[in-house]
Amino acid sequence: MDGGLKISSNMYSIYTVKHSEATTLDLERAITLKSVAWPYSKDSQMQWIKNNLKPEDIHVFLLEDGEYIAYLNIAMVQVKINGTPTICAGIGNVCSSRKGGGKNLMILTNDFITDLNIPGILFCRDNLVEFYNKYNWFLLRSEQVTLSHLGEGINTMVYNLNTDSTIIYADRNF
Repeated sequence: MDGGLKISSNMYSIYTVKHSEATTLDLERAITLKSVAWPYSKDSQMQWIKNNLKPEDIHVFLLEDGEYIAYLNIAMVQVKINGTPTICAGIGNVCSSRKGGGKNLMILTNDFITDLNIPGILFCRDNLVEFYNKYNWFLLRSEQVTLSHLGEGINTMVYNLNTDSTIIYADRNF
């Protein structure tokens, strides 16, 4: 786990690594975990990573007793919050190979975002709102959000941000 930050809680820990410092093994681990939720080929997943993640973005892995069981990425994206350009932690590709992994990944990731002292943002479908809400992510009303390219049926949830805020998002997919 060279080069990354490790945060522990009981038998769980997270390993974080900036995309610019991620090894081939880190990317292969991410793809293996993502394949549990999304059945895309290794090549197509590697291409998605190449096209969508930037050097400052962060890969986050959840380990249970040293075994990699869950993954997400944090994209450092620009969001206009109440008209002010703000860097946010964009949470994407949340996936787990075992029950309870997503819960523990979100709890430890929230601690990580809090330590960064920036807001978090994620986009999800209706069926995931309740899951994220359990971990202090809050749904914004559609009239509070302007999304330029994410399409219909996508909810915006925030962490570490006043829920009365308005959001304009025109950055990349993550």
